[in-house]
Amino acid sequence: VQQSVISARFMTTFGHFIALLVLFSTIDNNINLSLPDSYSDEDRRTAANTAWVRLNVLQIFFHFVGSIFLSWLITSNWNYKALWPIVIACNLPTALYEICILLGVHVFKVIIY
Repeated sequence: VQQSVISARFMTTFGHFIALLVLFSTIDNNINLSLPDSYSDEDRRTAANTAWVRLNVLQIFFHFVGSIFLSWLITSNWNYKALWPIVIACNLPTALYEICILLGVHVFKVIIY
């Protein structure tokens, strides 16, 4: 069990790293495609710099805390059953916040992007 947990953790970390590289290489295209054609170049730069600041800070905080706890789990040889509460506690709040923002933008139209 210990070997598979360490291997799974390595693959998860590597997958997050690859996703981060893909995100940084496509972020300008994603922003340009999400904005209407009527936006000027200055408006597009402003949207790229200020979009979803609170969401980004929340995700950075929870993923930092989750990384600390997962590192602690691995180095202190905690029981593998402690992995799922950490994953749920550190990913569920950000997922719920993202769902609320998506609903606010696309369904209720109370958040203007």
